[in-house]
Amino acid sequence: MKNTVNILLLLLLVFAQVSIVSANVVCTRNKDCPGDTGWELGVAIGVGGMTNPLVGGDNIPLVIIPDIAYYGDNLYFDNAEFGWRTSITARHEINLFVTPNKEKAFFSFWHTSNILGPIFTLDSPFQSGDEMNIGNPIIGQSTVSIDDVSSRKWAADAGVRWRWKWKNSVINSSVYADVSDVYKGTHGSLSFTSKWAFDDWTVYTSPNVHWYSDNLTDYYYGIRTLPLLGKGLGYEGKSGLQFGMRVLALHSIDDSWHVLIRASAVKLHSGMRNSPLVDSSTVLSGFVGMAYQF
Repeated sequence: MKNTVNILLLLLLVFAQVSIVSANVVCTRNKDCPGDTGWELGVAIGVGGMTNPLVGGDNIPLVIIPDIAYYGDNLYFDNAEFGWRTSITARHEINLFVTPNKEKAFFSFWHTSNILGPIFTLDSPFQSGDEMNIGNPIIGQSTVSIDDVSSRKWAADAGVRWRWKWKNSVINSSVYADVSDVYKGTHGSLSFTSKWAFDDWTVYTSPNVHWYSDNLTDYYYGIRTLPLLGKGLGYEGKSGLQFGMRVLALHSIDDSWHVLIRASAVKLHSGMRNSPLVDSSTVLSGFVGMAYQF
């Protein structure tokens, strides 16, 4: 808990420093440009799905995806992330935010990561749980169902994000810390999102890397249940890096209607994929449908 308090104090110090040089907001979403504030609402209807990476976990269909965001001069809400943004220069921006940790999404269907998500851009502050796992058991590994372990709790992360906008690309670097005292750990991410135009299509590509601490990995993927320990199925999760790729393609019919195609892939890091709770090391997702922007 002491480490969490220290991290929060550091975030407040960073915020105090960057507020002194606050300028125009960096363009990050389609409408999030200097001078543009207010609500951003959208909804996508189509065919897609998320399979659960956990043994015994239910697959999650994606049929309707709402996108809800509000941007003020500094205050913002974006698909379950609530935060404060301020610019250092026209190209550099700092965000301070609070958001649900997404790992709980694999243990509960009614998680924000399974319900809300950015539709019209990949360059959103909220990293939704849009990755899915294709069931492919690891050969020779004993598995444990999520029904055999204790329930994992919801957790809230506080963090700081630095963004750098360069031509048609944006670099996001984020650090997260558990402020709910649930998993008592940290994690961080780095992504490079680029925008490409092809006739009436706009394509976003976003290679990314995510680091997870020992405590986070162990809380969600470790096994401490006494009967399972007696069977030699105990597991302690370790930290690790995992790499992913996200792609979004939009075809504009008019100012409001768009054809939407989303896909992503990620390789779970060894601390997760070696857990008896996990039955696949590769995570994929996909969605095809129509999107409407209000």
